[in-house]
Amino acid sequence: MKFKISFFIVPVLFAILSFGCTSATNGSNGDINLTISAASSLKDALDEVIDSYKAIHDDVNIIANYGSSGSLMSQINEGAKVDLFISAAQSQMDALHDRGLLLEETRSNILQNSLVFIIAKGKPTITLDDIKTEDLETIAIGETNSVPAGQYAKEAFEKLGLYEDMEDKLLFAKDVRTVLRWVESNNVQGGIVYSSDASISDKVEISFTIPPESHAPITYPAAVIKDSSSEDVAKVFLDYLRGEEASEIFEYFGFQTAK
Repeated sequence: MKFKISFFIVPVLFAILSFGCTSATNGSNGDINLTISAASSLKDALDEVIDSYKAIHDDVNIIANYGSSGSLMSQINEGAKVDLFISAAQSQMDALHDRGLLLEETRSNILQNSLVFIIAKGKPTITLDDIKTEDLETIAIGETNSVPAGQYAKEAFEKLGLYEDMEDKLLFAKDVRTVLRWVESNNVQGGIVYSSDASISDKVEISFTIPPESHAPITYPAAVIKDSSSEDVAKVFLDYLRGEEASEIFEYFGFQTAK
């Protein structure tokens, strides 16, 4: 009799445990949940890529969380449940690598970008030489401790010997999209964003391009997080990001595919 009770209980316990494991990765309707943390500069393009992917993978529920690469890295460090991370710079991905939080074989560069100085449409053009003038009083960039676009901008202007001249004019934003909004609304005279950010707005125009040799190459690395609850699905989506269909969408939004 004792054997019969154990024989009955074991399958039941196994079924309960199996249900618990399944519910951790699946949504309430049985779809697979995939959580992506991505640099805010990717938002418009990646939203379009996600829609394209879901058209052929309707069983995958993708949740995209956008922000500065530094803040997203910190969230992952602190245990946020993320399946895939896409950064706008290598340093944040390196930090996660150093803590052993990445599936290393999945890490790769997927995109490239360039840095530009933007002004509100219709405003007088600002040149690189105008940085030193008193007429230019407010310039927006991303926070240099957490926003890659801000870090690239600081590096560039230091190399160009202009950072000290512009330091008192700087207003720091939490992410690159905030810089874009400040320029659009004329809260600042100009701002430094990626060329892909400038391409999505009809309220700004590029005044000049930051010399690419003045800063590190702008690359977007992506990797699956080691404790992902949907590792296989995350790998499939990452492959899709590197594919032709996604590349065409990214290029439409002003990105270049990584070489």
